[in-house]
Amino acid sequence: LSVSILEIYNESIFDLLASRRTQQNKTHEIKTDKSGNCFVTNLRKVKVSSAEQLHRLTRQASEQASRSATNMNAKSSRAHTLFRLHVEGRNTMSKQTVQSVLSLVDLAGSERVSKTQAQGERFEEAKNINASLSSLGNCVKALAENSNHVPYRNSKLTYLLHSALAGSGKTAF
Repeated sequence: LSVSILEIYNESIFDLLASRRTQQNKTHEIKTDKSGNCFVTNLRKVKVSSAEQLHRLTRQASEQASRSATNMNAKSSRAHTLFRLHVEGRNTMSKQTVQSVLSLVDLAGSERVSKTQAQGERFEEAKNINASLSSLGNCVKALAENSNHVPYRNSKLTYLLHSALAGSGKTAF
């Protein structure tokens, strides 16, 4: 088992398990492997062997998450957070390996700028949060309607959730 935790802030990806200083020269891009699975470049993946270790990692990530005060909340999440548990199983007899990823997503809430009176940086954050939530809604709608085209690439959130939303993935809202 291994874990990665990231946030999507203003359509940029940040590794919440790496220090901000470490990330300054690293870019995080979404790529697709030969099997069609999405992954993020330069993202720290930590092997875990206990619940305590997992708890420490989630606390560390929480301390780095983007939060700010708005007129509606004293501590408002300003980004979507993805906790990804990477599971790998190996059949010792056949030497076959199976991989899977469990993604837990904490979506930042949509905002009405008229109520929050967001300006400047808070306005840009709200705009990006609302746009990615709209993209997620558009993907869900396209899937429900069995559309020929599902716009996964319209946001980094939906692009990363592509395998969970489509194909053999399972999703619960």
